[in-house]
Amino acid sequence: MNIHSVPAEWMAIVTKGDGAWRLSTHLKDRIIHFSVNDWSRNDGVNASTTINANEWHHLAAVYNGSVMQLYLDGKLDATQPWTGGIGRNDADVLIGENV
Repeated sequence: MNIHSVPAEWMAIVTKGDGAWRLSTHLKDRIIHFSVNDWSRNDGVNASTTINANEWHHLAAVYNGSVMQLYLDGKLDATQPWTGGIGRNDADVLIGENV
């Protein structure tokens, strides 16, 4: 991924709607947010690293049933316990958009 700017809050990276999993920015920051359930049930995990603008980075998010993990450039960056499962919905998987 390569973030040039964050003109609005919660800019989508890859999403399956607000009621399921999603990768986005945290608010209007160049910080990655990962959540696996409805925003009202799961605050998700926010990366501890602010990503520099106009640089390419490898991003991976993992949920193993008990913890959410965010990896940035192959290194574990943040974790958050969560045992509530992954939300499901009929939304399309979207890149760069959330509806």
